[in-house]
Amino acid sequence: MSHHICPVCASAMTADKTHGWLFACPRCGFLSSTLNVDISSAPSQPQKAINEQARQTALKDLRQKNFAGILNALQKFISSSPNHSLCDVGCAHGWFLGMAAQRGYAATGIEPDGEMAAIATQTGANILVGFFPNVLSPESTFDVITFNDVLEHLPDIKGQLCAAASHLADGGLLVVNGPSSAGILYRIAALLNAFGMRKPFLRMWQHGFPSPHLSYFSPGHLRRITRELGLEEVFCQRLEAINTRGLWQRLTYDRSANIFVSLMAFAGITVLSPFLALFPADINVQIFRKIRHV
Repeated sequence: MSHHICPVCASAMTADKTHGWLFACPRCGFLSSTLNVDISSAPSQPQKAINEQARQTALKDLRQKNFAGILNALQKFISSSPNHSLCDVGCAHGWFLGMAAQRGYAATGIEPDGEMAAIATQTGANILVGFFPNVLSPESTFDVITFNDVLEHLPDIKGQLCAAASHLADGGLLVVNGPSSAGILYRIAALLNAFGMRKPFLRMWQHGFPSPHLSYFSPGHLRRITRELGLEEVFCQRLEAINTRGLWQRLTYDRSANIFVSLMAFAGITVLSPFLALFPADINVQIFRKIRHV
């Protein structure tokens, strides 16, 4: 038994017998890790664990396609205009910021990695280097706050969501886009892990990366947390998780990747990809509206 407390249902979480860094809630299934985060707010040499150029090639098309879908969904609830402010937490390269600015939002990005923040400034958006919510003044509010593939990398997700609620204008929108522990790819990786094939499971957690996953959750988990914070879900939809274009780079941008394992994964995912929509989503986007002052 562990002293770790589940942020969803307040139950005591239990440590995994195989991976000492992994904890699971026996009541609601929320997962968390104690993996080490190594991100500097000052520009530094590229992290050796990742081939950043290959990572960008692997993810850019897929991310931009999903970002366009998210912005289209937002238009159902708020009109994009210079009068509406948007804050993208963990903005990385600034791909989402650039697309949001093109649609008229007054966009601000927050990014703790100095290298990424320098790249994001090229979008012309205001970039704050550091961690959310520390880099914001207490009175700062936004009409939209987004966590695009970010929340699972942050400690204390309930605290992060509470901070987001406090920095949302009344009626403002919170967007969370990220992987789901209920997704088919995570379930396959967990099954392989149970049979001693650890690598796919470790990769799902981004074990050994500068910014690994610190939690894995489902849309239901987020609904329970946000409801307590005065946020109501107004939209939930699956996003595309796999794009065969750039798939090889995605499997191998981890410099420690085993080529044989990567080949097997490439073949398996390529075969599965046309059928993934038939199974539980691996990535979801949820939009929540602030219904009262928190």
